[in-house]
Amino acid sequence: MSDTSASVTSSGGLQVFIDEAGVGNATVNYSISWTASATYGCFNGGGNHPKATNKETSTSTGSATAAENPINGRVRATVDIAGTPPPPPSTFSCPGGQTLELMSVSYNPVVVTDETNNVTTTLKA
Repeated sequence: MSDTSASVTSSGGLQVFIDEAGVGNATVNYSISWTASATYGCFNGGGNHPKATNKETSTSTGSATAAENPINGRVRATVDIAGTPPPPPSTFSCPGGQTLELMSVSYNPVVVTDETNNVTTTLKA
């Protein structure tokens, strides 16, 4: 899985691109697991983040599966992990006049395992 990669979508979700050669021509089953980290902050009406300490980072974990059909012994597939929005803030809230917004999100580690051929790679997004 030399060219397999993970990225964060514009909505903060997880997307995995699988590129694996030498898998034969039967369906290949993958398991994907991740740890997500999202940072939220309070912003005023002018779009400014007025207080650097006025933020919170939340984490969560998840997993998904995918079954891909190789072409000429190679899997090349983009897997949009449905239902992977960033983890929500816990009980964090903003003072009056400010709104809570997602500042950043990352997925690390993202572990992709070819369950059919027992091959694993670890990524980050």
